[in-house]
Amino acid sequence: MTLLWTIYLWIVSTLLGIVVFPALFHAVPRLKDRGWGISRVVGLVAVTWLAWLLSSFKILPFGWFGILAAAAGAAAVSAWFVTRGNGGIGRFLKKNASLIVFEEGVFIASLAVFLFVIAHNPDIAPNTEAMMDYAMLNSVVQTDYFPALDSWFAGRTINYYYYGFILSGVLQHLTAIPLPVFFNLAVGLMYALFTLALFSLGYNLTGKRSIGVLLAFLGMFAGNLDGFIQFLQGDFANFNFFRSSRVLTQIEPGNIIIDYPITEFPFFSLLWGDLHPYVIAYPLQAAVITLLLNLAGAAKTGLASLGEKLDAGAANLLFLALSTGVLFGTNTWDYPIYLFLGVLVLGLIHWRAEGKPAEKLTAFLLPAAALTVLSFILFAPFNLRFLAEQAEGGRGGIGLVTVRTPTPKFLVHFGIFFFFLTVYATTRLVSIVRGRRAASASKKRGAPLALLVLITAVVLIQNPPWGLFAYAVVPAAIFFLAYLALTLFPKRGDDGFPCLVILSGLGLILLCEFFYLVDHYTGGGYFRMNTVFKLYIHAWIFLAVGAVWGYFSVGRMIPENSSGRRLWTGAMALAVIVGFFYPWGALNSRLKNSANLRRAGRDLPTLDGTAYIPQPVPAHQREDWRWDHDDWLAIEWINDNIPGRPVILETAANAYHWASRVSTFTGLPTIVGWMNHQAGWRNDWTEPSRRGRDVDTIYSTTDAGLARRIMNNYGVEYVFIGNLERGRYPRPGLEKFERLGREVYRRGAVTIYRVGR
Repeated sequence: MTLLWTIYLWIVSTLLGIVVFPALFHAVPRLKDRGWGISRVVGLVAVTWLAWLLSSFKILPFGWFGILAAAAGAAAVSAWFVTRGNGGIGRFLKKNASLIVFEEGVFIASLAVFLFVIAHNPDIAPNTEAMMDYAMLNSVVQTDYFPALDSWFAGRTINYYYYGFILSGVLQHLTAIPLPVFFNLAVGLMYALFTLALFSLGYNLTGKRSIGVLLAFLGMFAGNLDGFIQFLQGDFANFNFFRSSRVLTQIEPGNIIIDYPITEFPFFSLLWGDLHPYVIAYPLQAAVITLLLNLAGAAKTGLASLGEKLDAGAANLLFLALSTGVLFGTNTWDYPIYLFLGVLVLGLIHWRAEGKPAEKLTAFLLPAAALTVLSFILFAPFNLRFLAEQAEGGRGGIGLVTVRTPTPKFLVHFGIFFFFLTVYATTRLVSIVRGRRAASASKKRGAPLALLVLITAVVLIQNPPWGLFAYAVVPAAIFFLAYLALTLFPKRGDDGFPCLVILSGLGLILLCEFFYLVDHYTGGGYFRMNTVFKLYIHAWIFLAVGAVWGYFSVGRMIPENSSGRRLWTGAMALAVIVGFFYPWGALNSRLKNSANLRRAGRDLPTLDGTAYIPQPVPAHQREDWRWDHDDWLAIEWINDNIPGRPVILETAANAYHWASRVSTFTGLPTIVGWMNHQAGWRNDWTEPSRRGRDVDTIYSTTDAGLARRIMNNYGVEYVFIGNLERGRYPRPGLEKFERLGREVYRRGAVTIYRVGR
């Protein structure tokens, strides 16, 4: 069945792309593949948006019928574009059939690879955030009308950027694949969509399929230099795949952590196996960059920069606004980054245009305002509710970073990219300087740039004990200024957009050296952990684009079949090999672990994320990660026998604990799930802590009246008592439920009482 489900998911995702492709074809005339490589992503975004609107305004429930109605609406718009195309789409598909087949091959091959990897680590288990992701997806799938209920916070809606689970929910409703299997299929699909979008971006940027493949590898498959370092250290057989995601960690004598940033990259995220918001956002980000690449080639200004014809311009604006705006609800950190990148691209178009500065500014403001306003308004019901709930918790603020990233650690993470960025920047700057020497009117512009670079470097050095470039902030600042020059000085050429992408990546890196967003991790060495995590993901993608562009651009300057060209090609081949050490070592480690589990009786590989639960718990398993087969049998009974979404009581705990297993796998709300996660989402420890104490009181007290009053406050209808509850609470407290309700289930260590209505 797994193969059939995979094929079914591929068909559904392809149909979603076909639904919007005619409109996308007209919206992105400057893309060489006319948007085929991102059509699945754009189609999923468009259809989900329509289905979500129908549900949010109580027109149609969120389910297969409402989603098909949304798809029919999108198809009707595309059909209108077909009638205006004069056969252009047919001619394109016929002429570019080999390209379409190649892109489909990239998608299918990458999906097969990713599902192979996931099948050896499929567990929706408490040792990662997979249980949290599953709980949200389960709640969304069971939602008729949005906003979705929070199954870990009874009586409240989800206060989190959960829109990505609505995107996933659309696919689940259309395929009807069992959720434990669909969860892992969706993880693989997101990375396959991301890989295809990266290929499309590289191909559309250069017209070379080989460059598309290269960008897909560096952006998705390559690891940082820590994989190669572990090989050189001679312990590759015991590869530590997790270590590579924490390469910026700084520890003082006495084992005191002063800085613990998360430095994930896509292949690590794949191995980790979560369907977390940032994972769902990967293909969305690559799609937005590709749409902006099309925009960057505009020859006109003002609203005409979006499209020379009204219908094409409107479609382009709508797709840009949808693909950018969806990031707010999917992974909120991403929205301002990609919106700002879009505004920068519009700024670049108008900077390079002819005309008076005031006229160019006015022309720029029109499309910039249209994109900004529309990207927010399209998702206003979600955005306004989310912002209001976040404001209730008095969230965050901006803090000042008190440590600096050492350059060697920084280069471990970004070293492969920076090599090609360095060669490219040097080559281009030399070319610019030579060109300006030939034009006396431009001579004076080089001196201020050199002076600015020198002053900035001196200001940022801060007297390190070992040399000029001891801290990453210095080379990053110099590179930032270099690419600012490359972006703004040349008025012509195709370097503007990739340099703008590089500039954005470097800007994000610099932000992390000075500022962090205050969250519940404030204090100790974890203060900028999430800030680096969220921003470095984009820096990785942006600099991968820059490195590939640098390789391509410098290669154009070197004669073919020359020793220089062979040397340059060899440099990239070496970079690919070095980058491959991480996936090689990490995957080998994962497969060894899978083999050990198989010898212990596990049924691997599999895509069923709950297949591990019937298996015996290993003796060495951490106490809070220990699952329970009796719990699972009861959960299956609940799913089969309890209709609707009544509140069920189960014990509570902090993150990464088997507690909250009932609400996670049934979608029924409980009083409180992982408490510290709820505190983080709501920026409030008070209510999650109070709810946790109420749970303890209900189970522990022998005062039936008190227990009844507290349960009534939360609308509790069922009480779950399993091994976790029996181990935590006194027997007299548990026995009172025989008087408070009636027993509806008993098997093994689990008893379920109905106490309401």
